[in-house]
Amino acid sequence: MIRLLALLIFALPFAASAQGVTPAEAGLALYKADNVDCELCHGWLGLGRYHDTGYSDVTAGGPALGTSTKTREQMIEIISCGRMVEGRIAVMPMYRNDVWTPEHKCYGKVRAEMPFEEFPLPGMKQMTPAQIEQVVTFIQEVYVGKAMTMEWCRKYFSVNPKACDALMTQ
Repeated sequence: MIRLLALLIFALPFAASAQGVTPAEAGLALYKADNVDCELCHGWLGLGRYHDTGYSDVTAGGPALGTSTKTREQMIEIISCGRMVEGRIAVMPMYRNDVWTPEHKCYGKVRAEMPFEEFPLPGMKQMTPAQIEQVVTFIQEVYVGKAMTMEWCRKYFSVNPKACDALMTQ
């Protein structure tokens, strides 16, 4: 039984690639996952939106991804390290727990150099560097410099792809 479990754990990444899951499709799954939930702040269309965090009277939100001018490396750093804008008005959680250290500085700084009020909160789920790269691949392939296509909408709403017929014509 243990051998079977070990084999399944080892084979799982290869099974995904054998099924033809691209890095962007893997990034899509993370983008909309409940414990990562990029959609909460950036929306399913990537247009950005603001919302109540539920923790205080502070609102959070994310910018539109389609108009982003960030490089791939900048996006990876922002998702990894998080970001505070105007105090805690706009919050980008940090999605790696090994950042803000001498080995993995964020914006050229370590944790000790950041005032408390400027330090980002951790995301509900921490991601690996490979997962963060998949999310960035998805963002760049689907949103940056373009609008959501019907093909990607159907992938996004794979449980109910017919929803795209109404959503994409609004």
